[in-house]
Amino acid sequence: MEYFSLQLPDGHATTGLLHTPKQSLGTGEREARPLVVALHGGTYTATYYDATPEYSISNISSQLNIPVICITRPGYGSSTWPAPTDPNEPYTAQQGRYLHEVILPAIWKEFGGKNSGTTSLVLHAHSVGAAVALVIAALWSEDSSPAYPLSGLTISGLGTIIGPRLVKTTSGGRLDKSQDPVTYPDDVRDDLVLDYPDMPTLTSTSMLQVHGKLNHVLSQREIADINGTYLKTWKDTASKISVPHSTTFPEFDRMWVINEEVVEEFRKAFTKCPRMEARFWRVLRITLS
Repeated sequence: MEYFSLQLPDGHATTGLLHTPKQSLGTGEREARPLVVALHGGTYTATYYDATPEYSISNISSQLNIPVICITRPGYGSSTWPAPTDPNEPYTAQQGRYLHEVILPAIWKEFGGKNSGTTSLVLHAHSVGAAVALVIAALWSEDSSPAYPLSGLTISGLGTIIGPRLVKTTSGGRLDKSQDPVTYPDDVRDDLVLDYPDMPTLTSTSMLQVHGKLNHVLSQREIADINGTYLKTWKDTASKISVPHSTTFPEFDRMWVINEEVVEEFRKAFTKCPRMEARFWRVLRITLS
């Protein structure tokens, strides 16, 4: 994927990776073609979506002939943003508002529409990035004159009940709370995110080899928000979203409590979505006898 840095109207910059398929749309192909904008989770940057040649969103981009832009969220890497004007506003809400009001309009102006042969923008987000994406979609849904045409939302790696392993990590002394920003030790990240070494068959060798290289510091406020404020506000945020939405919940998730009841509760919260899909993804089991 190709690195980009885009100067924003307020003097800050958003950076990330982009992939534009080389093939062009032929006669008779679909008229609707989205620009997919991906948001990473905590401790990562845009490289989360381009970790290895095998695990790169560019492969799907090429197969579907859909351009993809992976944003390094504000405060990560070289992506900058202004100091918060309201210290009481939750961290994910601040990120969502800045993306909605500043970054995404600039992204669409630079890369969307005639520039890429796209007709709308779709958000694709993971973990904390997914919580931010929910805020963005809610703000867009209530904006009378949005500066970009949002048509859908897909998320993963997000739940509604904190899992015991994440509680142990954030409150059990495995992180240095005196540091801000803080670095997650590689073994802690492997345990939380990859379920390794407890379930080694869930993660490929190639991903294990590069996972530490993807590690990035993150704000203590981001940790506190996803473990606190988000849990109290997600239903209200979800109730405002009026674009189609798809989310996937994995059977094995160290960070969240995931079961059929959680999935159903999440699905029902999106009362204004014209189409809502929430799936519980079970790992295939093969029994030899």
